[in-house]
Amino acid sequence: MNRRGASGLLSGVILLIAAWTVAAMRPVEPEFAVRPFVLPEALQEGDLVFRTGHDAVSGAVLALDPTPQFSHVGILARRDGTWVVIHSLPPAFPGDLDGVRVESLRDYLSISNARQAAVYRLTDGSREQARVAVMEAFSYDRKRMAFDGDFDLDDHRRLYCTELVWLAFRKAGIDLAPAPDWLNLPLRAGYYVLPSTLIHSGALTPVS
Repeated sequence: MNRRGASGLLSGVILLIAAWTVAAMRPVEPEFAVRPFVLPEALQEGDLVFRTGHDAVSGAVLALDPTPQFSHVGILARRDGTWVVIHSLPPAFPGDLDGVRVESLRDYLSISNARQAAVYRLTDGSREQARVAVMEAFSYDRKRMAFDGDFDLDDHRRLYCTELVWLAFRKAGIDLAPAPDWLNLPLRAGYYVLPSTLIHSGALTPVS
C-alpha cells in the first residue's frame, strides 16, 4: 500500500472510532431510507451535489454531524459536454488511490454510491463566481491532491470533500463556512467543515 493510502485508511479508522463513540451517546435514530432522486432540469456549473452513501465512512460522517442529512459533496462542472462532479474521497480499500478526482455525475449518483442526494446553488452568487470556483476545483484534480485524512483546515496541501468545496468558493470570494463546527472528538477535537456547515451557511439554496 502506498503512503497516501495508508494514511487515508488510518484516518478513516480514527474517524470511525470517534463517530462510534459519539453515536453511542445519542438516541437511536432510524436509518435513512433510499429515496428516488430526480435531477433538476436546469443544472448549472458550480452547483453543489450532496449525497448520502452506503459505506462506513458515510455512516461516521452522519454520526458526527449535529444535523445529519448528507455525508458527501462535490462541485458540478462540464467536461467535454458531460456533467461531472469534482470531489475528494479517502481510499476505499488497501492500495486504492485517494484524493481529488473528476467523476461523471451518473457514476457519482449511482445506486451503489448514493442513497439520497440533493443539488444546491449559490443564493446570491454570480455565474462568474461559480466559474472561478469550478476552475479552482479542476486545478486540485490536475495537482492530484491527496485526501486530507487529518481533516486539518489549516493544511491546504490535502483536501477532504467539504474542505475542497469551501476553498474553491473562497477563491471566488464566497465563504461557505464562515463558522466551522467545533467537534469535541475523543481522539481529534477541532474545527470541521461538515456537509451541514455548507447547507446552513445561508449562501446556498436547494435546486428543485
